[in-house]
Amino acid sequence: QDLAVADEVQPDVDARARLAHRLHEGAALGCAGALLPALLVMGVHGGGFAQALGVATAGAVLLHAARHRQAVAAWAGMVVGLTACVSVALAAAGPGHPVQWAVALLPAVAGLSAPVWAPKVTDLEPTTVVWWERAESLALAATLPLAAHLAGLFLLIRGLG
Repeated sequence: QDLAVADEVQPDVDARARLAHRLHEGAALGCAGALLPALLVMGVHGGGFAQALGVATAGAVLLHAARHRQAVAAWAGMVVGLTACVSVALAAAGPGHPVQWAVALLPAVAGLSAPVWAPKVTDLEPTTVVWWERAESLALAATLPLAAHLAGLFLLIRGLG
């Protein structure tokens, strides 16, 4: 395609950018609205896999939301991440193993110590941001098999044979 086409000024570009911004905010709020009750129900049912999914979800969502520049999307992500931390504690609340209690303490300690380390998040080195992105990707990759296990996919596959 000729480059002159790309240089053409479009009169409604600002309105379309605002619309795309609002659509993204709506998608973030919709995802948060769907995830909040799901995370709480998952935490109430408890168990090690539910707790692991809560930790992975909290890690993926909080690492992403901490670097987000849109206020509504960042707040939606933070609320989902904090709810995932609550689901981690709820999953250990039953007759949990001491390891589950230790895992539940980690998000609590991170949240309670946030006033100390949160101001430093905006001044991260580029190499630190790369490691955060790797940790976010790893946490996101961990959520998929954990969610499949909790949904019963592996039991379904085992039952077919």
